[in-house]
Amino acid sequence: MTLFGDIFEALYFILPAYFANSSPTVLGKGSRYNFPLDRGRVFFDGRRIIGDSKTVRGLIGGICAGLFIGFIQFLIRDPEPVLGFLDTMNRTFLLALGTHLGDLFGSFIKRRLNINPGGSFPIIDQLGFLVFALGLTAIFYEVPLKYVFILLPLTLGAHLGANILAYKAGIKDVWW
Repeated sequence: MTLFGDIFEALYFILPAYFANSSPTVLGKGSRYNFPLDRGRVFFDGRRIIGDSKTVRGLIGGICAGLFIGFIQFLIRDPEPVLGFLDTMNRTFLLALGTHLGDLFGSFIKRRLNINPGGSFPIIDQLGFLVFALGLTAIFYEVPLKYVFILLPLTLGAHLGANILAYKAGIKDVWW
């Protein structure tokens, strides 16, 4: 396969995770189920476990967004109606869940380092979701190593670009 083909395949594979990662910014707003995942609890160090910015609504919305993208991918590409659907949705769920586990891990570490929600934590902010999404999915499915090498630099650049656009559009309060 060509480099362009490999890049396309890697991006197609990770697309549910990208949507799962970005959608809580939009879907996490509102009053219903908009309460912190940690319910205001603190860790033994006296700091919040993950903070107010990680909500039940954002988690559910993010996973649902990832599953929706996986469903669209199934409709576009998979000729096997039953097993293909289950396989696609299982893989998609793992990508979306891994995305949020990575994001929650990053928030947990940021709270331990006394970095406020929304504060910058380079590399973890940009790639934590990707590493967890690929790692969790790799437990159950083959994730080609070339995808990892393609997605790490592409995600770093895309994450920065998307955040700058969201900041300029007024969706985010900070550019990172």
